[in-house]
Amino acid sequence: MSLTVKFEVSRLPMKKRLLHELPTELIILIGSFIDSHRDLYVLCRVNRRLYSVASPLLYELNARTTGSAMDWAVWWRKIPTIIKFLEAFSISGKPPIGLTSGLRQLSVTGNSELFDLMLTCDKIHQELYLAEPLIMAATRGHHQIVQAILDVGISPQPGSQRVLTGRPLHLACSAGHTAVVEVLLADPRTDINFSSTLSGYAPIEMAVMFGHLEIVQALMASGVRLSDDNGPLRLVYLAVCNEHPDVLRYLLYQGGSDVNAMYQGMTPLHWAVRKRSVEMVSILVEDFRTRLELTGLASGDTPLSEATWYVLQDIKAILLDAGASPANDSEQYFL
Repeated sequence: MSLTVKFEVSRLPMKKRLLHELPTELIILIGSFIDSHRDLYVLCRVNRRLYSVASPLLYELNARTTGSAMDWAVWWRKIPTIIKFLEAFSISGKPPIGLTSGLRQLSVTGNSELFDLMLTCDKIHQELYLAEPLIMAATRGHHQIVQAILDVGISPQPGSQRVLTGRPLHLACSAGHTAVVEVLLADPRTDINFSSTLSGYAPIEMAVMFGHLEIVQALMASGVRLSDDNGPLRLVYLAVCNEHPDVLRYLLYQGGSDVNAMYQGMTPLHWAVRKRSVEMVSILVEDFRTRLELTGLASGDTPLSEATWYVLQDIKAILLDAGASPANDSEQYFL
């Protein structure tokens, strides 16, 4: 015996509803099937209610596809748009495509106010997102952004494989950004003695090479220690060869190196003559510890004979006035 059940469909007329009168859940469902920025934008422009319901979908779609809205918001400093992106990121946990480029852009321009706004989203507090901005901010001297990144727990020497340009302290020392160096030195996690795997130089060597005296002094005050016995002499060599008189005077005043020691076969005075630098030679001969008669291991010549060979009349005069004497008769003849 079979049982038959009959259903009767109501014939009552259904009430027609406008789009903006639909339940919120249904509008969200409809919007989730729209994969065109233009169509979602049109939906948002219908009225205020549809805008409030559908606009998060528009930002989410842009964050999943092009990320152009984030770039636009950062460039034109549109804080409400940035906040909408950050809210979408906090809810979904999926980083918007424009996030990294926006952070990089802010670290280059130095807009610390907008950068602080970006950091209000806890999910951004990762080396994945902040390692490159830290490098860029340090390179360009934006110490407030560097401080903000360190304050959220990012290491001052990020280990991200994407960071290929060097460590923040090295870059700040070479660029001469004293304020950034001070921020980094104040962080106990900063390794001030680390030698770059790219250049082989320590931060203080970068500062000496580029002639940034204030940074050299700050590093010395922080207790910098070079990795080998030739370190102090290498600093003098870098100051001489790059012709930074103030840095050279400071290093000689510190007395941390033998001013007559050989570096790559020559004394600092030999290097100064080879560089044809009258100022460097003058500074070195003013130091009572400088021995004018030493011969270089590479050439066997004294600084005076080097100056004679290269016909450097001004330097020869300085050396002779300082008490240098010819090592042999041939030098006397040429003098």
